Amino acid sequence: MKSSLTFADQKTPTQTPSSSKRTFVAVLLLLYLLIIGLDIFRLKTDLEPRLTQQALEWQSAIEKANQPEDGKKDDNCNLNSGRGDGTWFGMTEEDRKVFFGEDPWSERDTRSEEKEVGYIKYIARRVAVNDTVVFIPTNDNFIELAMNLECSLRRQGITNILFWALDAGSNFALKARGLPVYFNPSLYGTSRCVNYHAPDYNRMMRERPKVWKWFLQAGINFLWMDADISMLGNPFKALRYDVDLEIQSDGQSNLTEWVIAKGGPAPNPPWGGCAGLFHLRSTPRSIKIMQEMQSLMLRDKEIEDQQALGTLIGNKTLTHIVGSSNANNDPPTLREAKEKGLFLARFVDPRKWVNGHQLNNGVELDEGGSGWVWKKDGKVMRLETPLAVHANGMTGKKKMFESRKAWFLDEEGRCQM
Repeated sequence: MKSSLTFADQKTPTQTPSSSKRTFVAVLLLLYLLIIGLDIFRLKTDLEPRLTQQALEWQSAIEKANQPEDGKKDDNCNLNSGRGDGTWFGMTEEDRKVFFGEDPWSERDTRSEEKEVGYIKYIARRVAVNDTVVFIPTNDNFIELAMNLECSLRRQGITNILFWALDAGSNFALKARGLPVYFNPSLYGTSRCVNYHAPDYNRMMRERPKVWKWFLQAGINFLWMDADISMLGNPFKALRYDVDLEIQSDGQSNLTEWVIAKGGPAPNPPWGGCAGLFHLRSTPRSIKIMQEMQSLMLRDKEIEDQQALGTLIGNKTLTHIVGSSNANNDPPTLREAKEKGLFLARFVDPRKWVNGHQLNNGVELDEGGSGWVWKKDGKVMRLETPLAVHANGMTGKKKMFESRKAWFLDEEGRCQM
């Protein structure tokens, strides 16, 4: 028997007013999320062409920007990297918030030592390993060298890296690369290339012991590295961790002869250590020596960080140098020095952390590039591959790294792992 139900007789499900409202709200929410997602996608996809265009514009100003104001050529300015104008990408403040996210410390009082120590604890402990970071300063002018150093560290499996941006441009550049950055706009910095010992240079150097002290007060040990360094091994392998300060020697050819020919220990040269490469532990003695250094540099406006640190290291009433042939060691033992509360320092073997003076005096790769040698007076001595290569005091830093197989960025600036 056929059904006699008509179309009008068939019942269909009905929607209640509350379910219709929920559906409508869900649709609106999905549309809102879609719009936000598209906006973020637009920002990030539009960013690359904007970067490329501005990068091309900046290239034309590089040579001019890398010259000091007095027009005199200086070793530290012969880099052909960076821009020196301190501006990045033309992004608005809202763009920055979307791209980088909110910083809970962005409104901190950067002139308050207490707040700054708290901020350093916040950022440093996010990357620290065993309360230790690799701490690298850079401004716009040294960005390319800093990126090569960062790459060389990552090649050694070292990731606890924190940059100190010395100007707004480098701060933005590093954050755009997703790298951890410490930046305090109240500290003096410049994007320009400045001459060694020039007033601007010394003014920047006077900020260093203040920041170093803050990190120590935050309980952070750090391996300090200037940007003109490259790693060929793990630099931590050169450390013994039994003193407060382990520092690269700034010795020149006479020290090179002593250490390589005699096999060490390194004598303490009158110019002391190199303030561009050292490991400093967070101890009361270290904090005290940084306070002394800060006071010294405030009293003497002509002195820079390396001279000030060298003065304090060479003062036997303050410092005990371990393993040095210098007669500065009084008391004679490490135990007695600790009991007296002296600052404890050691020079790292210069064969492991090679400085620019050694590189200028015959320490190089052999002609086949298979190993390191020291060439002196027609003689050639085989060396182990150093852990760190520091181009301090050298012109053509990038070319030097390339010639010694210590440059790890490709033509696009990408790290070659």
